[in-house]
Amino acid sequence: QNFYAQALENGDGIQVDHEKAAGWYRKSAENGDPLGQKNLGRILLNGIGVSPDPVNAAKWFEKSAEQGNVDAAMWLANMYHMANGIPRNYEKAFSWFMIGAKQGNAYGQEKVAIMLRNGDGVPANAKLAHMWFVLAADAGQKNSDKLKRRLERSMSKDEIVQSEAKARRCRDSDFKDC
Repeated sequence: QNFYAQALENGDGIQVDHEKAAGWYRKSAENGDPLGQKNLGRILLNGIGVSPDPVNAAKWFEKSAEQGNVDAAMWLANMYHMANGIPRNYEKAFSWFMIGAKQGNAYGQEKVAIMLRNGDGVPANAKLAHMWFVLAADAGQKNSDKLKRRLERSMSKDEIVQSEAKARRCRDSDFKDC
């Protein structure tokens, strides 16, 4: 169902039909498919083939994320972080970004670092923020290296060394010792 919906949405071998795609994503989501749930959330949020409905988008992202879909967790985290159709909630945003970060998602790692640096929803912690910037940069998140270097200007050499060592332990433990 989800694959057919994607073909309808993107015109893969068939004519684009966003309304039909929305219907098929809904069927897939209601049958418990986490990818279908994430995609239904995405089209509800963006109003693709349906009227925009951010509240229900968040519901479907959460259902998908609870089944382990990291992309859905990032969509939901962004909604909470940016107050995109739902009330801003930095604590929930941080929690969902952390789920992605601990699964190796470079975007989630960068967002966790930014929130720790700024103290958004969590106590500000430069050393921990630096560790997550290191991990995100190593995973290919391009802006993270620049953000890490900027943060290093306010850190001692010892703090940087400790943070980098903690990043290695975190990565080596598959993000269990972070």
